[in-house]
Amino acid sequence: MLRNELQERVNKPLENWQWEMAEYVYMNHDSIKDVGGKNQIADIIKLDGFGYKSTLDLMYAELFGPAIIKCQDSDLYSTWDVTHTGYCINEVYKPISDVIEEVLAKFRLEYTELFDKLEYLDYSRYGNESLFGYGEQNDVWPRMSRNSIYYVRGGSEGYYIHVDIQLEGKFHTVALGKTLLEGKEGHQVAGAVANALTYIME
Repeated sequence: MLRNELQERVNKPLENWQWEMAEYVYMNHDSIKDVGGKNQIADIIKLDGFGYKSTLDLMYAELFGPAIIKCQDSDLYSTWDVTHTGYCINEVYKPISDVIEEVLAKFRLEYTELFDKLEYLDYSRYGNESLFGYGEQNDVWPRMSRNSIYYVRGGSEGYYIHVDIQLEGKFHTVALGKTLLEGKEGHQVAGAVANALTYIME
């Protein structure tokens, strides 16, 4: 059976995952007859579709068919596949540099006034060598880590804003910013930047 044959019978286009499921059941389930099987599988689909616990879904489960990738999803830190049953599999963590680039792009877009008060805010490899090999930009965001975002007084002027990864009791700076503002205003700006970054990276 060809995909277009089934689509004509059910009178609608099929997504890739739907076609994979239908074809697998058509080819492997004992209840699908050699003669008239195409119409049979089409009737099953027209009965209650492809949803969870639908007739076709239950037939597929009986066959212990392989997981069918329905779509891909992502958040700030990783990407993953979603199966037709709703399970998330094949999670892949993003490179640290990609995560920070996304965070900083969002910060610049949503907090323009704060960004303009900074001398700089950028990806940093300072102190990463012990955790991320040689701190290369393609190192991935570590699983089971925690973010620590804070600001400290500069040695001679202004305030530094740190974005650190905390893992196994150690802190590793992955982004670093600085404002040259002093006094109360410097405190307020550095604190506001740290709060904004914390919100973005939740």
